[in-house]
Amino acid sequence: RKIVQRIWGGQSNRQRTVTVKLSNNNTARVYLRSSSTISSSKIMSSTKTPVPRAAIKPFKIEKHGDVRIDNYYWLRERKNPEVVEYLKQENAYIANELETPYKDLKQTLFEEMKGRIKKDDSSPPYIYDNYIYYRRFEKDKEYAIHCRKTLSSEQRASLEQGASFDSISSPEEVLLDVNILAEGKPFYNVAGINVSPNNQILGFAVDQSGRNLFRIYFKDLKTGKLLPDVLCGDSADFEWANDNKTVLYGMKNKTTLREEKIYVYTLGSLPAESFAAAHEPVAFSEESSDDEEGEEEEGEEEEKEGEKSSTEGGDKPLSNTADIPPVGTLLYEEKDETFVVSVGKTLDEKYLQIHSSYTDTDEVRYISADSPASVLSDISKWTIFFPRERKIEYSIESGGTRFFIRSNYLAQNFRLLEHPITPGQSTTKESWKEVIPHRPDVLFEGLQVFANFVAMKEKQNALPQIRVLLRPETNGPISTAQQDLVSQNEPVYDVDTGIIADYNSPWIRFSYQSMTTPPSIYDYHVATKTKILRKQNEVLGEPKFISSDYQTDRLYADNNGTKIPISIVWKKSCRTENSPMPVLLYGYGSYGYSMDVWFSSVHLSLLNRGFAFAIAHIRGGEDLGRYWYDPEGKLLNKMNTFTDFVACGDFLVEKKITTPSQLHAMGGSAGGLLVGAVYNLRPDLFRGIIAQVPFVDVVTTMLDDSIPLTTQEYDEWGNPNLAEFYNYMKAYSPYDNVRERGNYGDLLVLTGFHDSQVQYWEPAKWVAKLRELSPETRVLFKTDLEVGHGGASGRFKRLDMEARVAGLRGWTWRRE
Repeated sequence: RKIVQRIWGGQSNRQRTVTVKLSNNNTARVYLRSSSTISSSKIMSSTKTPVPRAAIKPFKIEKHGDVRIDNYYWLRERKNPEVVEYLKQENAYIANELETPYKDLKQTLFEEMKGRIKKDDSSPPYIYDNYIYYRRFEKDKEYAIHCRKTLSSEQRASLEQGASFDSISSPEEVLLDVNILAEGKPFYNVAGINVSPNNQILGFAVDQSGRNLFRIYFKDLKTGKLLPDVLCGDSADFEWANDNKTVLYGMKNKTTLREEKIYVYTLGSLPAESFAAAHEPVAFSEESSDDEEGEEEEGEEEEKEGEKSSTEGGDKPLSNTADIPPVGTLLYEEKDETFVVSVGKTLDEKYLQIHSSYTDTDEVRYISADSPASVLSDISKWTIFFPRERKIEYSIESGGTRFFIRSNYLAQNFRLLEHPITPGQSTTKESWKEVIPHRPDVLFEGLQVFANFVAMKEKQNALPQIRVLLRPETNGPISTAQQDLVSQNEPVYDVDTGIIADYNSPWIRFSYQSMTTPPSIYDYHVATKTKILRKQNEVLGEPKFISSDYQTDRLYADNNGTKIPISIVWKKSCRTENSPMPVLLYGYGSYGYSMDVWFSSVHLSLLNRGFAFAIAHIRGGEDLGRYWYDPEGKLLNKMNTFTDFVACGDFLVEKKITTPSQLHAMGGSAGGLLVGAVYNLRPDLFRGIIAQVPFVDVVTTMLDDSIPLTTQEYDEWGNPNLAEFYNYMKAYSPYDNVRERGNYGDLLVLTGFHDSQVQYWEPAKWVAKLRELSPETRVLFKTDLEVGHGGASGRFKRLDMEARVAGLRGWTWRRE
């Protein structure tokens, strides 16, 4: 402190940089800013691991007459050894700054988090035909074991009357033990588990890259052996026809990873040797769009409008189906690059669907699931329910002789309609018959159709609810006079419909949780209104979890007259009235994804140490209805998302719930864009920022249509090839708005090298630029070289990252 005061000399409104020699013969760079209080902690001695500095290689990007110089564009060269070395240097630095000094704290947090998890847990079973299906975990194993048990007709009848699943004593059949499959593999993700209609063949998709690149395998449940057939379309999307041998599956574009094609394949139709390459270990593509892999010469490069650079897009996505051609017949190809295509099946198993979708537009084709493969393979035999029309969204579910339709046609918040099923004949939207009208204060989010009722997932006042409508006659029309609302009692909660695989079920399943109530699964008998708790997650460990020890509330911030909901939770004993506390404020605010509250046993490690956890229900989601997203939270109104989050932070400070020196922000993916933009807008408001796989280089990414997801997201962010959108997104893009000497709070950035949704180079460039322009900012950056967008694949491996994030609080507070 004395050194600082002597150097400063009492002068104000100045910033100085000096080098001082400390008593231990280390040197320290000291950045001084005018401040009423100068802390000795501003003097930080150098450590054995120097602050990483990425090489500056100016690259000129010109668009609409605007010139941007990107010094770190070269970091997108995935196979350049210099890039990998830089990422490793950053990993070594965070290990020195956070992981080594706070190793004991991180380990304590990890053991706490792990100790709260029931090691030998299982999911509530669900009924499908004459089986109950479920998954379970064994002690200290990372992955799920998928199982089933047979049901007699008497056992099934008793379950339908509300008997406990524990009463089923049939021998367990292990369908898939992922622990065995994943042994020795750093990343292993199983998705899309789907049993054939006759329950004899199990299909499942496997990604070993972390980039959501899947192969689909099939297991004969009679013999327990894998079939030779493997579907290599990089997609996990597939569906069974009712002949138990024909499947429809999706294929991704090898470069953009857009789901663009649907194939039809019949198991066993090709000899086993046709799939030899597909059964080999995952092989990534060696192709690259880089003309050069090595280090580029320093100096200014240029990319003009209409030209592509040699490194545009970096390496092509690592495809795990390189040189393996698709099998079967190409059924459908989605030519519009802004659309994606998927396959599905109605709950009554009568119809297969092909769904083409854009942000605000849908088109559904359907056909009888009983059709032979020769008919399924002919797209002309499929019926387009309603031809795509811009800004008309819809989905359909069959129920007897009619389709039930959820659509935004003349209904911003969506409404429920119906139409007779007319194979071979498309409908007009004018012919749809309204069942439940549009309600301006209620968002209609989802629909499940059963033989004797339908269940509607809704949201009102940023709180979800389930509405049940009866069908007095089996497969008949809905009686709107008979409605029942499955309601809850807590002021802040989440409720959602669950898995019911039986169209004729008298029950619906729903999940419930709040910020103080662990996830709970209920079965609700529609006729008797009986509610049975099937499972509530146990919270183990010490101190013993008691829900009533914690307080949750709904608050409202104000952003120029717009009320922004905030959900918050804290431990009662850790706060006295009007006493500020540390707060971790979380947000997302994009794509219309509502940020429903959830219970987190991980967050208990923060709450028990005096933190509060808060969720900002900002515009860009649909928490208060569709308008909260469209038009209020996208395109040329996107700034509302960021200013809403700032308003929430200001509100928490104004109400003395916290202070800027105690307030942290966290967001991931598009939520990483959120906290990155806020980091520039209000660096004074937050003590620390946690940005997970952050989308921060908005303009450059959206100008590159070879990067996955770009073209599908023009309706979210805008198309920067148009000057209006270019200028707007440039104004908030975190990478383009890094401040020189920005007076930023502490920053932790996390990414995965194999991320296909937000490329690793975006956060890498952001960190490098912050280190260049604002070297006094304390930044930690971690790249996991083995994972992608979703992080680690094992249940305990994920906790390691959670412990690291929680441990950041110790790092940001070491100045105190």
